[in-house]
Amino acid sequence: MKKIASLIIITLLMISLFSCSGGISYQDIIRIHIRANSNSETDQQVKYLVKDKIVEYIIPLSESISGKNEMYALLKANLDILKEIADTVLLENKCGYSSDIYL
Repeated sequence: MKKIASLIIITLLMISLFSCSGGISYQDIIRIHIRANSNSETDQQVKYLVKDKIVEYIIPLSESISGKNEMYALLKANLDILKEIADTVLLENKCGYSSDIYL
């Protein structure tokens, strides 16, 4: 029985933090990974809607972040809100299931 349709795994967030030299240090990147319930066109579209809303919420919060550890703490402090955002998108799209979120 599939109870979870959209599994949100925040392993890395699509916000690149720059190293002191001005270049991207891949050790400082956190990226978001959102998995759809299936490969159906509808589930894939909803996945991108969830991603857009989560990124829209995180970007303003992350403007003052100076490193990966701070970003990790910010995400950890906002897990409940991120889940609520994802679940709202799922509900608005009449998906009939909720999300799980992991950091």
